[in-house]
Amino acid sequence: MLMPQLALVGLALASEPACSAKQAARAEMEASALKSWPEIYRSYDRFQQCDEGAIAEGYSSAVAGMFAQRWGDIDKLGALVDKHPDFKSFVLHHVDETISAEVLDTIAHNAKHACPNALIMLCAEISITVSEVPK
Repeated sequence: MLMPQLALVGLALASEPACSAKQAARAEMEASALKSWPEIYRSYDRFQQCDEGAIAEGYSSAVAGMFAQRWGDIDKLGALVDKHPDFKSFVLHHVDETISAEVLDTIAHNAKHACPNALIMLCAEISITVSEVPK
C-alpha cells in the first residue's frame, strides 16, 4: 500500500508535461541563439519542461548574454517578470556555474551600477544570485 505522500508525489509527476524528442531538438536548436528577453520568454513558455542538459546550458548562455551585453534591455525583462513571475525564477536559475567568471563580474557590475530605479529589487536579486554562483 502506498503511503498518501507517495501517492501525491506520483500524481504531481504524472501531471508534469514530458519533454518529447521533437521538443528537445527544437529547444536545443534555439536555446543558445536567443537574442532578446521576449525570445527567451517565448522559448521558456514553450519548452520549460525540456530545461536540462545542453538545453539548460543554451538558456544560461542566452541569459548571460542578455545581462552582460544587452543590459540596456533590462526594462523588457522587468516587464516580463511583472506579468509572468515564474519567468524570473527561470532567468535567475540560469545565472549559474556555466557562465565564465568574467561574464559573472560584468553581470554583477551591471546589476549594482546600471540598474534603473524602477528595477532595484530585480537588480538586487540578480546581484545576490551572481554572488552565490560557485567559482
